[in-house]
Amino acid sequence: MRCATCPAAGGRCPGEDVPTLCQLARDREDYRLRLATLATPEPAPTRPDRATLARVAGCPERGPVLPIGQQPECGCAELTACQAGRGAHPGRVTLRDCLACVGAGAAQDGSTRA
Repeated sequence: MRCATCPAAGGRCPGEDVPTLCQLARDREDYRLRLATLATPEPAPTRPDRATLARVAGCPERGPVLPIGQQPECGCAELTACQAGRGAHPGRVTLRDCLACVGAGAAQDGSTRA
């Protein structure tokens, strides 16, 4: 059951399961903001369509998968070489980087660069 001063406008408030959070939120602004943030569900990620994936695969600037020594230790993403020097570390891109680049290129001029 929600408290009368629940800061979570939509969704399920975490304070419903852990009443101590509601008590803390009454006194502290940071807890109120955090409860409101946690109660707002993030939009579900969309899957790229086959045409977009084909543009990524066909990108002339996309290189091979980098060796294990150049991959992040966390294993959260597989890095690929990028001849155009894009990515958080220039020349090393994730699939998400390539999808964003191909999407931006297609939106601007219909090109297939990644």
